[in-house]
Amino acid sequence: VDLEEFAEAFVQGQRQKEEYECQMFMFNNCDCNENDDKDDGFNREYCEYDCYAKNSKMASKCIDRNPYEEEQEGQEEQRRFEAERYVGCQELEIENNGDDGNAQVDYDEDGNAITYYVGSTCSDKGDAVYLAVYTDDTCTIQADTSVYKKLTGTALPYSASSKNSLITTDCVSCVEQEDPNRKAEAEANGEYYYEELKISDACTEMYEAAGKCETNLAATSKYTEAITDACSYIAGIKISRSNGVLDKSMAKGSKVATAFIVIFGVAFVGLAGFVYTLHKKIMDAKKAPLLD
Repeated sequence: VDLEEFAEAFVQGQRQKEEYECQMFMFNNCDCNENDDKDDGFNREYCEYDCYAKNSKMASKCIDRNPYEEEQEGQEEQRRFEAERYVGCQELEIENNGDDGNAQVDYDEDGNAITYYVGSTCSDKGDAVYLAVYTDDTCTIQADTSVYKKLTGTALPYSASSKNSLITTDCVSCVEQEDPNRKAEAEANGEYYYEELKISDACTEMYEAAGKCETNLAATSKYTEAITDACSYIAGIKISRSNGVLDKSMAKGSKVATAFIVIFGVAFVGLAGFVYTLHKKIMDAKKAPLLD
C-alpha cells in the first residue's frame, strides 16, 4: 500500500471517528432534535453550536461553521479544510476569490497566472507526513511556505511548521459506527434495532492489497487463516524512533546470516593466506639458481 492511499484512508478514518464522537456528545449532552416539545423559535443549528461551544475540546473538533456570523451581511459559509482531498496532490482551491473559486493571484515573470497545488510530503527524518504547497501538478517542486497563508489568509493545516503530522501512532477503527439517534428513534417507536457490524471499504481494500505478517493471529480461528507471506520483508525494515534515529535494539539479527558471514570471513582469510604462500614460493623459486 503506497503512502497516498494509506494517508487518505487514515485521515478519513480520523474524520469519521471525530464525527462519531461529536454525534455521541450531542446525543448524551444536548437535546437538539426537532420534536413537539420545541417552540416555533427553535433553531437546530444554533442549538448544536451552543452545545459544542460549551466544551472547548468538542468545540475545536465539532464546530466547522458559526451560524450566528453567517447571518450577518456579507458573511458566507466557510468550509472546513479537508486534508484527505489533498493527500494525493490536488489543485489548491481558493474559495470566494474570483468567479470560479480558483482564481490565480500570483503571476510568473512572463505574466502568466500560477496554479498552486497541495500534496503530502515526508519529513526529513521520515517520522512524519505533512502537507505542502507545490507549483507543479505532480507535487515535486515546493513553493514558499508563506504562499498558502497569502492566498487564504490562514496557515496551511498539517504543514511542517505546525509539527502536526497527517499520520500518527493512534489507531483508527475500521468499524463504521451507526448514528446513535437511529437506535433511540427505533426504541421510542417500539421497534427492534439491530446494529450490523460493518467494516469500512477503505480498510477492506488496504487489507487485501497489503503484505501481511499475521503471526499473532489465532491459528485455530475457523473464520480466517493467518497469512505470513510478508514477514521477512517487514522484519527487514529498519525501525526508527520518533526523532528519526535508528533503534538498533529493536532490530533482531539472523543466526543463519551471521553463521554464513563468519564462515565466509574465515574462508576468505584462509584463501588469502594460501595465495600469499604460493606467491612467495614462486618468487623464491625464480630467484634460486638453476641446478647444473
